[in-house]
Amino acid sequence: MENFIVRIINIKKLKTIGFIESVKNNEIFFLVIEDLNLLDGLTIWTIIEILDYSTKNGKSKKYEIECNAKILKYFGEYLDKLNFTEITNSKISSSSAESGSASIMLDYFSKKISLTQSPQLYKQIMVGVFDKIYEIGKVYRGDKSNTNKHLVEFTGLDVEIANVTSVDELIEIETGLLRYIVENLNSYSPSFKIITYSEALSLFEKLTSKKQNNINSEIELTIGNHFLKNEIEFIFIKNYPDSERAFYTNGIENFDLLYNGVEITSGSIRINKYTELINNVESLNLNKEELQFYLDQFKFDMPVHGGFGIVLERFIKQNMNIQDISDCAIIPKTSNFIKY
Repeated sequence: MENFIVRIINIKKLKTIGFIESVKNNEIFFLVIEDLNLLDGLTIWTIIEILDYSTKNGKSKKYEIECNAKILKYFGEYLDKLNFTEITNSKISSSSAESGSASIMLDYFSKKISLTQSPQLYKQIMVGVFDKIYEIGKVYRGDKSNTNKHLVEFTGLDVEIANVTSVDELIEIETGLLRYIVENLNSYSPSFKIITYSEALSLFEKLTSKKQNNINSEIELTIGNHFLKNEIEFIFIKNYPDSERAFYTNGIENFDLLYNGVEITSGSIRINKYTELINNVESLNLNKEELQFYLDQFKFDMPVHGGFGIVLERFIKQNMNIQDISDCAIIPKTSNFIKY
């Protein structure tokens, strides 16, 4: 049986829900319980610090939070050495960056806006100014995906680079970045493999005798487990059909990255021509008016560029072999669970 040790303040509030009878109001009290649901009556401000929260892999919640901090440190450290500029962007928007994902809509002074699904549009605009940029920030998706790898709110580690012309250049940059993170976090150098979309489908058919036309989670996990037998953790799958990518993607110059069988990254070379973007927006029936602020930037010779985004919590999940991504967020937000 798992026990949870939490540090409690506001003992007066604690007494009202029957945990303890004889303590002074301003004491700090350490409480051992068997079920965190017993704390439903308390606010996040009452539960000040989770000291230990045992997970199925034997690691504590505190240890996971420490890993979170180290990954962010190594991410920025590596890119700073390469003269990247860190930026921050707004998390509310009148438009959606990811045409394949549902937005979380809000009322905003009598108008409808959305929480940003990605800093994608903003970072593409900024790469025209700084050439090499990165951002660490929250990302919001409204998909009702109740799986062990989906969160409504997660931390995005985003990179965008000017003057890259092929997906292989992006893969080389991310390989160096992830190698640096893992070497510092886990004290060993990880292995990487690159295959194409069609090769991934062929390999899945060879391994399972099942034919598929599109890559899905089953294929990702099967391929990941196959290469793990040879101690290859990171698998880049490149050249997805452009029909499976967002409107700003330049054809098949794109990739996903699997980490132990779970996608943690998507990346691509972006379209940098105004007319091509307009054609894609119109053919996909996207709201041109909402995207006009973004489209206008491409009237003025935006450089060839590309980038990628990493889901921090998925990286932690796969790195620490944690079953549920909710255990990888300090205060998890899922499509069926938002408590605080």
